[in-house]
Amino acid sequence: MAKMGSLDKSWKLLKSTVVLDNPWYKVRKDQVQLPNGVIIKDYFVSELKNVAIIFALTKEKEVVFVKQYRHPVQKVLLELPGGVYSARESAKDVARHELLEETGYKAKKLIFLGKILEYPTKDSHEINLFLAKNVIPTKLKNPEITEDIEIVLIPIDKLLQLIKNGQIFVGGSIACIIKSLLNLDII
Repeated sequence: MAKMGSLDKSWKLLKSTVVLDNPWYKVRKDQVQLPNGVIIKDYFVSELKNVAIIFALTKEKEVVFVKQYRHPVQKVLLELPGGVYSARESAKDVARHELLEETGYKAKKLIFLGKILEYPTKDSHEINLFLAKNVIPTKLKNPEITEDIEIVLIPIDKLLQLIKNGQIFVGGSIACIIKSLLNLDII
């Protein structure tokens, strides 16, 4: 078995053209050459903004979730708070801000848990995962116009069952939950 990274299987970028460019979504069409010499003329890549997600734990050992409609899948989903950010912003600042904006909870300290790639076959963005212990409720809550959010507090010991039952099935949230539970030595 080959070691990870021991073979260079990189594709050679021959040409790249942006086919859609707006503040929220950018798509490019790449022409690439595979290591075996085959040329693919139309390999599409979404250049999405990076994401910060936060696992916010209260003193009562409840985790702060948001429940909201997500139009692309036409479902109301239960997920951890988070948001997108640009290269000019810090993932940590965005996580802290999104938690306050979406839920009204404030985090004093954030622990960076790492990054994940959600769909590297077609997307280029990273998801940054954070843990905040002992978050405090405040009166501040200022969701964006597209966010009709219900705040849901879930006991930490119920999370794995909700994932198992399919009640929590957003990939970034699941990754952040698992990384947080590992950090807290719960699993």
